[in-house]
Amino acid sequence: MARKILLVAMSDSIHTARWIRQFAGQPFDLHLFPSVAHGASHGELNGCTVHHGLRKAKFRPGQSRARDRGLPVPGEVTARLASNLINRYFPGRQLQRLCRLIERGRFDAVHALELQHAGYLCADAKARLGSKMPPLILSNWGCDISLFQDLPDEAPKIRRALMAADYFTAECRRDYRLARAHGFSGAFLPCVPAAGGLDVDALSAEFARTPPSQRKLIVIKGYQNWAGRALFALKAVEKAAVTVRRGGFEVAIFLPEDSVSFAGRLLEGTHGIPVRCIGRQSHREMMRLYGQARVYIGLSIGDGISTSFLEAIAMGAFPIQSDSSCGGEWIESGKSGFLAPAEDDARVAECLEISLTDDELVDRSQVTNVQTVREKADATSVAEAVAAFYLDPAAAAERAPSSSFSPLKPPLFNLAAVDG
Repeated sequence: MARKILLVAMSDSIHTARWIRQFAGQPFDLHLFPSVAHGASHGELNGCTVHHGLRKAKFRPGQSRARDRGLPVPGEVTARLASNLINRYFPGRQLQRLCRLIERGRFDAVHALELQHAGYLCADAKARLGSKMPPLILSNWGCDISLFQDLPDEAPKIRRALMAADYFTAECRRDYRLARAHGFSGAFLPCVPAAGGLDVDALSAEFARTPPSQRKLIVIKGYQNWAGRALFALKAVEKAAVTVRRGGFEVAIFLPEDSVSFAGRLLEGTHGIPVRCIGRQSHREMMRLYGQARVYIGLSIGDGISTSFLEAIAMGAFPIQSDSSCGGEWIESGKSGFLAPAEDDARVAECLEISLTDDELVDRSQVTNVQTVREKADATSVAEAVAAFYLDPAAAAERAPSSSFSPLKPPLFNLAAVDG
């Protein structure tokens, strides 16, 4: 009989869709409960049953191949507005629905993908259900702990979610020790990318045929929000404008906020550097973009691996990544990339100058980084590891190497009593 697993996650997230995609052909009956109720499923979501309250009615095949349950309403806008009203006036409704589903579903395990929504919701469900709650697996996404732990109103919620979990997994070794420090007493599962692995050889053969030293593109992650710092990346390009122009480089900003698009236009107008802004693309188109990039710049005040960073180095782009991420677990700063403070545009500019002028450095880094991704994030290996989470989490935890939990830099507080 197939193992029946309930995932609690954002139903419109590409990371959720890619996580579930790993289980194609595996003996699992996967169910997804949206951690944020808005009635929409990501277009690439497939291979699971989604338990919406209200949901967007499907008028065209291919919008999402997931099996959607819930009351159908016309259009995504209507579904979102109606769901938001219910969330506002009946704030306990989502928890009530989750508890009822768990009680009736006879699930072998519950997996919360991300803390601030799914983790908190599952902790509330466990408090209400007690022994009726199946084993709870908790995944840390990005900076769920590392950044939010410094917010006074979030720290107690993080601790409560971690104390409720039976198993914990993250995409960074850093977060295992932070989990222990915040009260997690369960078993650790292996460290894997939150969005699954990559078929590096196939992707490289298709999209990364040109050596980095011969590429003329600088790719910038365009987020400027509570965490993203794309404007500092553009300021760094401005500081390195002479080198950028002399080398004939252009800039591509993907998923830019409005302020970033405007800053890009100013950069082009005042310094004569070609800038193009790129909206939402398919995964294949993004891999093609990374395969054309000599340099990738991703800056934020908090992150995990950063899926775009991982995909960029897999395609040979030389990375300049903020040091708030876990990039140090994948590259050696100064040799296979650069780690820099997210808001230090002068330092980022220095790194960019070197990246654009040292052909040997960027070509050598491609060999190193692609091999690292092949060893640590191979799609087949990652899929086998995460399947073990659901087949037998206790056995998967026993195989998790203790070395996965040792940090690469001093933690923010005393962890002397923490194991690992």
